[in-house]
Amino acid sequence: MPLDVGSVLVGTQSGEVGFYSNHTWKSWDIKPGGENTSIYAVEVSPGGVVFAGTWHGLFQLQEDEFTPFTKPLPENYLFTVKSLLWDSGGGLWVGGKYGIHYFQSGAWGTFTRSGSDYYDVVDIEERDTGELWFATMDGVYTYSGDIWKRISPEDLSNDSDPDHARIESLAIGPDGKVWIIVNGKEVQIFEKSSWISVPLEKIDPESQLYQVEIDPWGAAWFGTLEGILCYLP
Repeated sequence: MPLDVGSVLVGTQSGEVGFYSNHTWKSWDIKPGGENTSIYAVEVSPGGVVFAGTWHGLFQLQEDEFTPFTKPLPENYLFTVKSLLWDSGGGLWVGGKYGIHYFQSGAWGTFTRSGSDYYDVVDIEERDTGELWFATMDGVYTYSGDIWKRISPEDLSNDSDPDHARIESLAIGPDGKVWIIVNGKEVQIFEKSSWISVPLEKIDPESQLYQVEIDPWGAAWFGTLEGILCYLP
């Protein structure tokens, strides 16, 4: 399913994937075991296949129905998928509640940090340079040339207490700037090797922010409980 200009794919907490194109909505339900599942991420492969990351694992759209995709973990492990990215090399990165996995050429790989997993990987993005950025429960990381590096703001450096500064979302704009939402009430931008805070009064001081996306023109779009906000830097 190639995405045309103006078409949109969305996932819901009630287990529905929606596709909007040419003023028309189409939707599919994902019900593993007959139950709805929360959908955290939706991505389209280079070949046009729609993938959905859910609480119950990874699903792909085949013959107008979402079916489970091969797991990188034993069947008795919960495979919760919170983020997806098809990189420029044609590989699929999967960020989960319990780690980062990579699928290419029919095989899975798993990435760890000094013997421990990356937890709650909520977003994965790729810069034009091929550098990958990961938003996790305990900070922001980059991966380039087989090297992992922590790029979190200084006030996110306390790994022993990750709940004090939870990263909700990460996005990269066309200019290469990296945006993050912290605790739903703080927005920071990584530019020229440093983090810059965006005063919330410029966006909306009353809203709880959950998701950020940057459009091709550099405008920042924020998902909130009340709806969608647009911020022009």
